[in-house]
Amino acid sequence: MGIYTKVLSGQALNIRADTYNSFIDAAKQNQQNQEFGGSPQTDNQQQYSNIRLKNDTDDDYSKFDVVGLGSSLFTFAENEADYKTSTTLQLEALDIADHTDDYAILTTNINAGEIGEAIIIGSYRANILVVDTAHEYAEITDGEVYLTSCEYGSIAVLDKDSIANATVDDTILCDIRIGIHDTFPPVWEATADEASGEITAKRVDSTGVMVGSIQTFLVLPDRS
Repeated sequence: MGIYTKVLSGQALNIRADTYNSFIDAAKQNQQNQEFGGSPQTDNQQQYSNIRLKNDTDDDYSKFDVVGLGSSLFTFAENEADYKTSTTLQLEALDIADHTDDYAILTTNINAGEIGEAIIIGSYRANILVVDTAHEYAEITDGEVYLTSCEYGSIAVLDKDSIANATVDDTILCDIRIGIHDTFPPVWEATADEASGEITAKRVDSTGVMVGSIQTFLVLPDRS
């Protein structure tokens, strides 16, 4: 009998010490991964980095919903041990002014009052409102739990055929990639103040609307 062959009820079980120790090491590693924010490979072996979210809203949220990230559930002063070992944030309804770069996609259902998991980096799935079947990117949608397709954006659509074969204004579930900045960079709209030597800018969303907080950039002299 091979060392990885299953046994039947009542059959003698003989396990070599090195094999048994390997099982114990694997079990401990799996437990540590789940305790510190990791997760076994699921959903077609897709890779992602996840966090835990506490839903203190009055609404229930579903797997694949896009949500905003709030403050940490634990503060260092209130609970040092949990703060050091647990990444748990408050779940918030998506507000594009507050969550332009602070959002996640749920990997579990999270009902009101419950804690669940979400991804912030990697490849996963999300619902996308198709604005144009030629779009290959997406951005978050103000006040909604789905993404909106766009010509250029910070979220890459991996399942481009699904977008191409969809009907405009349909919302479809697609493979996407978030938090990995090899996609098109964010688009900014800026104004220059020559007197002060500064440029102020705000992010532009997929509809061309300026969102988020104003960023200030210094204008350096030409050193060429």
